[in-house]
Amino acid sequence: MKKLSSIFLFAIMLCASFSSCSFVNEFGLRELKETGMIAFDSWGNTLNFSTIEVNKIILSGETGSEFICSTSSCDIQKEGKFLLDTHVGNTSVTVPSGSTIYWSYRYNADGGMFYAQNEQIWLEFINQKDSHIVGYAVVRVDKVADYCYEPTVVRSAIFPKDDGEYQEITTEQVMQLIKNVEKN
Repeated sequence: MKKLSSIFLFAIMLCASFSSCSFVNEFGLRELKETGMIAFDSWGNTLNFSTIEVNKIILSGETGSEFICSTSSCDIQKEGKFLLDTHVGNTSVTVPSGSTIYWSYRYNADGGMFYAQNEQIWLEFINQKDSHIVGYAVVRVDKVADYCYEPTVVRSAIFPKDDGEYQEITTEQVMQLIKNVEKN
């Protein structure tokens, strides 16, 4: 019995140390931890107002897929916005896998410059291909000082195929999974 429990404990530790371990979520869908879906570059002190080359997010999903990127409340005043270039931005954007987007805490309104009000901001990413949701990620952005934010990937997962077929997951299910991550 002791040998069996040692083997079981070793298997758990081995699974925890590799990103290829899957688990079944509350909807009965298999999820696989994915560490390479979201990458960050040029985060930190963003006092340079002349460029958007700050708060860079690089998105990598399945070939031919796209990402739906949004802030959790879709309220620009509370959570800022995503930028595709210096003039196009919104609280929700859709881009192909392999894209680089930017998150900005600044926004213009009534002829003035304003800043996101929340100290903690949630960024949500849904990866889909051919109308199938194939993964998702949740990023927490914490304000650490004036004009300085720090991102953390809280969850990043893919839904692996079963017998060569995409798992059937609805937008409502993945949004519930995202909201559960944001609550904890």
